[in-house]
Amino acid sequence: MSARDLSRRACLVGLAGATGLAGMAPVRALALAPGFAGWEDWRARFLTPEERVIDDYQGDISHSEGQAWGLLFAVAANDWPAFDAIRGWTNAFLAVRQDPLLAWRFVPGEAWETRDYNNASDGDLFYAWALLRGGRQFSDPDALAQAERIARGLIEICVAEDPRRSGRLQLLPGAEHFRHDGGLTLNPSYIMPRALHELAAAFDLPILAQVAEDGAALLEEVAAEGLPPDWLGLDGGGWSAAEGDKGRFGYDAIRVPLYLIWSGRAGHPMVRQVAQLWSQGGEGTAVRAGRDGQILHRDPSPGYAALARTVRLATAPEKVIASVSTQAARQGYYPATLGLLAELVAHDIGIPDT
Repeated sequence: MSARDLSRRACLVGLAGATGLAGMAPVRALALAPGFAGWEDWRARFLTPEERVIDDYQGDISHSEGQAWGLLFAVAANDWPAFDAIRGWTNAFLAVRQDPLLAWRFVPGEAWETRDYNNASDGDLFYAWALLRGGRQFSDPDALAQAERIARGLIEICVAEDPRRSGRLQLLPGAEHFRHDGGLTLNPSYIMPRALHELAAAFDLPILAQVAEDGAALLEEVAAEGLPPDWLGLDGGGWSAAEGDKGRFGYDAIRVPLYLIWSGRAGHPMVRQVAQLWSQGGEGTAVRAGRDGQILHRDPSPGYAALARTVRLATAPEKVIASVSTQAARQGYYPATLGLLAELVAHDIGIPDT
């Protein structure tokens, strides 16, 4: 471990005792919110003692996306100690850029000078949204202030004009590598209208509201031709799916319908496209498919099944039969996390179970 690693860890120890606010004791004593049963299983499996979210599919690395989702789960569970500790670790080890955004990845044992400091805008977006929600719920002005800084940073660094239409805006996946030759590379799963709208309203940032609407409009265009690809290109001539596997419906794109439903858009054409895919029979959930709907791979993980079930409950509840267990101990980080997100969405917007 380098001297800088040690200093970061020392900083984190200090944060654990310093970030609590004077009036927080009553909030810390509250019981976990009912109706969010999956949190304790997920936390036991994927959170280290210092509240680092580990992705066991990628060698136990941590990333801004996972930290953001963990923070969001802690808010939903009304778990102030976890919220405070996850934020403390994230701010000590990922808030290391020279702007308000987060470095997207932390690799245990990696030297600081070899790290990839590029950000991932979906991680930043969800982190800011979780800070907003937690700041309000736990009466934490520091969380609210950081949420605003990140939201403004996203506008300054990761919002770009749509090359096809003057005045339309899109969210770049990161600060670097996604602008090229008059075009953009985009990830449809980074479009989360509700988070964008809530940050826009909280901090008087109408640009984020426009990004939400222009992103949803792009998804509608894409839905007219099939399932969402994991990645797409956008230039003056229009949009096109990326080459190879990245241009197919895959492990990123499966989040798209969930975010739209969470945003009150269950009738969006893209939700209908994916719901139709997941209405087909067969063992396991379709997690990779051609944009024409031809299934390329199914996965038996219960988290993916829970995600698909939530989408179908929001669109055609009369056709949904079996419930799904989302226990984290039965699966890896990513399906377990998507399953818990699906549980949160259903609880958040009141999707009835059957």
